[in-house]
Amino acid sequence: MRKEVLNQGKRKKLLIVVLILLGIGFILAFAVMWTAVDQKTLVPSVSGSPTQIERAEIIVTQSPTKTTEWEDQSTITPGISQDLTYSELSGELNSAIEGDITLWHAYQSGSTDESVLSALIKNAQDHFPDLSINVLQIPASEIVRDYQIDVIAGGGPDLFLAPHNGLGNWARDGLVLPLDPYIEGRLEGVSQKAIKAMAVDESVYGIPESTVVVALYYNKALLESPPRNTEELLQLVQDGKIIANVLSAYYLFGWSGGFGGRLLDDDGKCIADREGWVEAVQYLVDLKQAGGIFEPDYETAEAFFLREDAAMFVNGPWSYPKYKQILGDNLGVVPLPSGPAGPAAPLIGADGFYINPNSHNVEAALELALFLTNQESSQSFAEFAGHVPVRLDVTSNDLHINTFMESSAFGYPEPQSEQFTNYWSPFEEMFIKVLTGEVTPQQGVSEACAKMDTANER
Repeated sequence: MRKEVLNQGKRKKLLIVVLILLGIGFILAFAVMWTAVDQKTLVPSVSGSPTQIERAEIIVTQSPTKTTEWEDQSTITPGISQDLTYSELSGELNSAIEGDITLWHAYQSGSTDESVLSALIKNAQDHFPDLSINVLQIPASEIVRDYQIDVIAGGGPDLFLAPHNGLGNWARDGLVLPLDPYIEGRLEGVSQKAIKAMAVDESVYGIPESTVVVALYYNKALLESPPRNTEELLQLVQDGKIIANVLSAYYLFGWSGGFGGRLLDDDGKCIADREGWVEAVQYLVDLKQAGGIFEPDYETAEAFFLREDAAMFVNGPWSYPKYKQILGDNLGVVPLPSGPAGPAAPLIGADGFYINPNSHNVEAALELALFLTNQESSQSFAEFAGHVPVRLDVTSNDLHINTFMESSAFGYPEPQSEQFTNYWSPFEEMFIKVLTGEVTPQQGVSEACAKMDTANER
């Protein structure tokens, strides 16, 4: 009996100790939880899936080489509000998406482009709290090759950000997903030319983010007023105001538009020798004879402009930060001069988002791409990274960026058809032969057309 009473006493003491320990544990847990709730800013990792986040202020450090009208600022804060108001032009975004998404891009590490993208990814993570977003930066020289290899092997990222240069081949090889079933009504308010640049054989394969098009840079210290048309430009060159051009089929394409030039008919047959190209090339010959520079090496041609031997230079927006840094307020940009038949029509390129056919989360990849190209995101890309926007509801506080937007409005979306692929080699050869005096414009364009038709079996 005495042993049983002693055992009962021990059990009571043990129970009391356990209860005391549980009470202490509860108090400690409550204290930890209260401390976490009391924090004002909880910043998740980009790849995390936060469930309770207060939006952090996102500061983007400006690239030291990006010298624009806001160059005196040490930091910039993209226009991302506490409560994003999405433009109806981009459709209703589905914030309920979940799972994992991997995005590849080739923006240079530490660049303004990468900084703005990172800020927008953080906002996307906030808007899609159940989505885990993993971002990988790959060097521009490697990203396309790596993407192709991984997709062919059955892998690769869900989302891929890149220029559209190889889109035709990617689409024909099945490396990017056709988006037509997913985007009906989702791209309203986006430039039709930008959408067309993302199309292959009438199907859309990418969500456009920005456009790329050449324009006419000029040095205000050497040229008081830029030319509005080809006649004024020729007169300026005759008066000693030199224009430098890269002698290539890409940079010289746009002059054809001012002379009513057409390259292909609806059946994919070359008609350049009958539709304005001969006149356009003859104008370039006249420009050279007046003193214009046509140099096949890009850096050599650019050097004429940067050392002020040439007052004008045809180039794209990718060089704008460098030129602004060197020339400052003396830098001017205008569209290519119009010709007797209308505006010039430089090739329009586009950067955009593409979805991997291997993706297991296509809906989430699409929603993320639409988020990163909506009005607010596009405004940040334009305002802080100098991108030429594709949206009609985005403006820029930089007049030079607006010039590139204007040039895009009159440009010619670079076709991704197999027929256009065979433009490059014959017409590159044509420009060189004509502008070195080897053949006449008529002979050169006719020969290039014949070679293009042969390659296209037309």
